[in-house]
Amino acid sequence: MFNVIELTSRIRSDHIPLAIRHLEKSLARNSKGYFNDAIEVCLASNIIEVGVDIGRLSLMTIVGQPKTTSQYIQISSRVGRNLNSPGLDAVLFSQSKPRDRSHYESFRSFHQRLYSQVEPTSVTPFSPPAVDRALHGVILAAVRQFSDLTSANNPRPFPLTKNSYLRQKIENMIERRVSLIDKEETQNVQKVFELRMKEWQAWNPSQFGTFGSPPEHPPLMHPAGSRVPIDWNGHSWPVMSSLRNVDANCEAEITSHYNELIGEE
Repeated sequence: MFNVIELTSRIRSDHIPLAIRHLEKSLARNSKGYFNDAIEVCLASNIIEVGVDIGRLSLMTIVGQPKTTSQYIQISSRVGRNLNSPGLDAVLFSQSKPRDRSHYESFRSFHQRLYSQVEPTSVTPFSPPAVDRALHGVILAAVRQFSDLTSANNPRPFPLTKNSYLRQKIENMIERRVSLIDKEETQNVQKVFELRMKEWQAWNPSQFGTFGSPPEHPPLMHPAGSRVPIDWNGHSWPVMSSLRNVDANCEAEITSHYNELIGEE
């Protein structure tokens, strides 16, 4: 029997690091001549696209052609990452899918100029929507990295007072980055930065926030897309925990309520 593991969205996000560490275990015999508990087969979705840098992975089967060339490059490069051992990718195409048939017919020419076909990114750095969604996350990360242990674990008292060393350091870091990417957006970034500072001071939260159940009083941040109590009155920042998906998910639940209403009529 093969020792199989799964890396898909069906497993909890906090279990993914444990699964990856388990995947890193090498296949070898112990003192009694038996193989250890190393993983032999990993069934994965596109969650394996980034962040899986494991040298022992050497064989991958890609079922169907990914939608974009960049995604194809990312997925196929998960194997053969060790210079001392080769990697092999096998692509399984479906004859009923036009995309798969097209890539099958032009397989050699497609791979000969693979990187020239990488699609441009669809996200504009420092555009107003991107700043509104992500700037406060950058500020929080910088505060917790650059502060002492007390400030890194507690948002109170407000650590970014006017003319403080920490605030100037973070402002300069962000301004330098904006000037390198798009100087025209500097004014808008500064405006949003000042707004976030006023919100933090006015809300005066007692905790940064966690991934668990929402507390009674609003923390400074909560996972973007999660449900929050109405009585928080928007006094908490939605912060993205991943840059793979920037939109919140909308879940639908099928019920029999409509049928019951029809029956009553």
